[in-house]
Amino acid sequence: MLEKVLPNAMLKAKPNLESRIRTFKKLLQILMKKEMISMDAKLMFL
Repeated sequence: MLEKVLPNAMLKAKPNLESRIRTFKKLLQILMKKEMISMDAKLMFL
């Protein structure tokens, strides 16, 4: 995963970084879903 994003970085903490990236992506998806739900609720009341 990181090889695609940073091919010449030669990072040693690769597994830790990949884990943090996966966690960040999951949290971002949750926040986006929550925002979409709140937008839908607001549109219902208009």
